[in-house]
Amino acid sequence: MAVAITAPSAVLSLVSQNPKPTESLSIGPISSDWEIPVEGVECVWNQNGMLPDAYLCDGVSVQINKVKDVEDSDHSLRRAVRANMMLSFTNDPIIHAGNASVMAIPHAELVAMSVQGTGEYAGEEFQIMVQGPTDELVPLSNQIWDSFHDDPLPIDLDATMEQLPEGFIPGIPELPDNQVPSLNADASKPEANEVNA
Repeated sequence: MAVAITAPSAVLSLVSQNPKPTESLSIGPISSDWEIPVEGVECVWNQNGMLPDAYLCDGVSVQINKVKDVEDSDHSLRRAVRANMMLSFTNDPIIHAGNASVMAIPHAELVAMSVQGTGEYAGEEFQIMVQGPTDELVPLSNQIWDSFHDDPLPIDLDATMEQLPEGFIPGIPELPDNQVPSLNADASKPEANEVNA
């Protein structure tokens, strides 16, 4: 994926009033002193995002959520994915590396990451949800991860995102075996252990 590499420009923020056509991507709203620039990535503000801090980066959606005083980081990340990416169920594994974690969801063409603050930012956490075509999604996810972690992603995204069920159509959620959508409100629904987690 080609990304623009330019001189530093105004950082996209939660309260941007007049966003430029393209601006440098940075993780962190303007209301926070904790900010993580993603070097070499240019994006536009996405007014249609589920979160105010939402951007389009060369065809890939990036949504950023900041939370505080999280008791269970994994549970919080799964909830953020369900709430903001319109997914009802995610049981994909979360891989941890130091103060950060990542979850790849192939059937949704989605990579979700979290990074926990340390020191003066202890108790704060950023959740980053990246979604789009695999060819663009994988390199951008790696760039974002590299912006806050010294080690590479602890998961092979290229291989993981290829693990799609036979006959999968992008954009259509995968359903359990023998389950089909129904217009009947009384029809039985597939059980999902994570929904009430």
